[in-house]
Amino acid sequence: MRQLLSLSDSQTQRYTSTWDSLMNGTGAQRDSARTARDSMQAAFRNRDRQAVQNQAKVLTALGKELRKRNDAFDKSLTFLSKDQRKQYEDYEKQQKQAAEEERRQRFRERSGSGSPPESS
Repeated sequence: MRQLLSLSDSQTQRYTSTWDSLMNGTGAQRDSARTARDSMQAAFRNRDRQAVQNQAKVLTALGKELRKRNDAFDKSLTFLSKDQRKQYEDYEKQQKQAAEEERRQRFRERSGSGSPPESS
């Protein structure tokens, strides 16, 4: 972030402290979300609809809480200038789009339609 947003030393220190606090405060929830996602995928492969639904509920609840915590983190970045804030928001948007595309690609690969059409 320091280079991306051209942060000063004090801004870098504040960002790092705030980020570390978020990561420390959400570690257990992120681990639980990973476990729930893996369990849901295993249940899907095993065609266990009830287990898929149960894990989906767990994952949804964890996701809501993690989004809430991330939103609070974003709001806490009051030390960024207007330009830095815009750059940060653009960066976040790009990261979300990349993650969504990666998720879609994994889905296509699992469903057997992952290979792009051949071009002539």
